[in-house]
Formats: sequence, structure tokens, C-alpha cells
Amino acid sequence: VACSAFATLEDEAQGDLIPYLDQIVSTLMSSFQTFQAKNMLILFDAIGTLAENVGEALCEQKYIQAIIPPLLNRWKDLDLRDKQFLPLIECITDVANAVGDAFGPYSRATYSRALQITHHVLLTHKQAFSAHAPTPELDPVIWCLDLISAICIVSKNNIEEIINSEQPPLLSIIFECLQDNCGLEATKQGTLALVGDLGKVYLNQLRPYIPQLMPILSSHLNPFRVSVCNNSSWAIGEISVRLRAEELLPYADSFVTKLAEIVYNQHDQYHPSLLENCAITLGRVAMIVPTVVATRIGQSFPKWCLIIINIHDVTEKTHAYQGLIQVFWADPNGCLPHLAHICEAIANSNINSPEIQEQFRRILHGCKSSVGEQQWNVFFAKFPPRLRDSLIARYKL
Repeated sequence: VACSAFATLEDEAQGDLIPYLDQIVSTLMSSFQTFQAKNMLILFDAIGTLAENVGEALCEQKYIQAIIPPLLNRWKDLDLRDKQFLPLIECITDVANAVGDAFGPYSRATYSRALQITHHVLLTHKQAFSAHAPTPELDPVIWCLDLISAICIVSKNNIEEIINSEQPPLLSIIFECLQDNCGLEATKQGTLALVGDLGKVYLNQLRPYIPQLMPILSSHLNPFRVSVCNNSSWAIGEISVRLRAEELLPYADSFVTKLAEIVYNQHDQYHPSLLENCAITLGRVAMIVPTVVATRIGQSFPKWCLIIINIHDVTEKTHAYQGLIQVFWADPNGCLPHLAHICEAIANSNINSPEIQEQFRRILHGCKSSVGEQQWNVFFAKFPPRLRDSLIARYKL
């Protein structure tokens, strides 16, 4: 009961726990040696919650040594069917995410075990499916993929070496998980999240598989499967923004059309987070192949402009606006009917980059020159005073 109550306290106290970490870690890990099996689940939750709330404060070597080896040793000894198995993987993932680079010495062994478990469960599932027999639960696959994603991020400097040294190949596991007969939506959701992480840290090794991978990602852009669609869109964006135009061009048409349809959201039925995610991805794709987005975005353009205003993450917002800029220069005349929405997006961008602000200035003055002073004045007079004043003050219109 005390351990469960402490896990609740951790969520409330968060960083206020840091001065007491010596006592907290010592107490939790001594309990690790004495708790019976039924109480271990609560202890795993307490350790994972601590990691989530104090983050890199756990990076001190004394905490690393106290926490990680006992967790990994217990994981190594547990049977796949043990009730502790999945909560323990979740706990290890939380700790890895919290300590970041400090998890490095344990990454290879952890990755290897997670990969082997995933391969074993998928193989058993495939055999049972082929034999029309009851298939095993895929929950271990979901949690192991999440752990592998964490390892990819915390070990980004040597993740290629780790992945390339282990069998079976991770990409074969990914393609297996994305097959239509591979069980749970959550399996696809976790796999697509892993693909996005690999796009950030493992792109050179992904490149040979782009012709197979991009159509599969596009096929998962179904807005009625929100989590899967979200992760597929995110993965497309993370990969696209790092590809060369000639690499992306053969596949861009299909997923840009789908992304634009989702952003249009004709019946106002899609989740706001999905709309934002797809708007960011459109921006990232437009940074690389702006002509494709300019050609395909059509009636979705006004909603795209409105959505990107409210993006909070600085990098994602910057990418979305960079994409908007590239689309404008790819087809200035095609963008003129949407000039009011472009002006609204520019005025509310809250982006401090001098380069982007200069692009905004060029776009606005270019539009003014293009339509002529008289027509611009008529058009500009229709703007709300707040918007007019902001644009005049910032861009000297």
C-alpha cells in the first residue's frame, strides 16, 4: 500500500523529489530484493513513475548502478508468460528514456533481448495463424518495440552498429508487424512509431527500403484509425524531411493527397491532434518536394494555414511554416486565392527566425506588387484592424 501511495505522490511532487533521490532509490531497490511477486508490479510502477518525473536527475552513476542492472537481470530471468514481464519492460523503457545517453552501456544487450522476444512471438503468431490455431497475445511485441524505440533515441550515436550486429534484421521485423494479418492495432501503432524514430537516427540504413516502406506508410493513413494514422503521418514526415527530392518524389503524390484530405476535414470529425500531425507532415514534405504539395493541397490550403498557427513544438512549427513558404514559391499564382489565410498564418506565426521572417516579408511584398497597389488596398481593407496593424508594423506594408 505504501509503495502504491508513493507512486501517486511521485506524480504530484515531480522535480521536488530530486533532493531526496538517495533515500528514494535506496528504499525502492531494497524493496526490489524483498517484495513478493504480487507486489513487484507496484514496485515497477513506482520506479518507472520516478524515472518519468525526475528524468535526467537519475543519470548519476550511483543511481544507474542501483537501478538498471537489477531490472535487466530480473527481465533476463523472467518467463514470457509471467505477469511481471510486461510491467517490467515498461519500467525499463521509462528508465531508459529518463537517463538517455547514460543507458548506453546496457543498450546492446537490452536491444538484443527485445529483438529476440519480438521475433519469437511473431514467429509463433505466424505459425498459429497459418495453422488456423489460436494465436498468442502480441502485447510483448508492442512493449518490446516501444523499448527498441527508446534505445534508438538514447543510443543514437551507435545505434547503427547495434542494429546491424543483431539478427534477425530489425527491418524484417518491422515489415512483419505492418502486415494486415499482424493482430492488434497497437502493434502497428508501435511499429510506426519505431519507423519514425529510425527515420531520425538510422536513415542511411532505411534508404534501400524506401520503395517498400513509403507505400506501406501511406496505406496506413486512415483517419478513422487515429493512433495508427497519427504515427504513420509522423513517420512519413520524419523520413521525408531527411530525404533528397529525387528519393521522395516517386511516393509523394499518394500520401500528400491523403494528408490533404485529412487536413480538409470536411465534416469536422477528425481529432485535433491528427489534424496538427498531418499539417506538420505536409510542411515537412513541402520542404523537399514543394511542387507536389502545391499541386495536391487544393481546397485544404486555408485549413492548413489555420492549423499550423496553433502548433506548439518549435521545430515542428518551423518545419510547417518552411513548407508553407516553399509551396508559395513553387506556385505563387496558385496561392493568391488563399492570400488572406496566408496573411493570417504569417501574422500569428510567432517564429523568431530572421530567415523565415525575411521570407514572410518577401512573400507579402511580392503579393502586393503582383496584384497592384489599388487592388491590394481594397483587399487589405477587409482585414480585421488587429491583423492589418500587425502586418504593417512588422513587414512595412
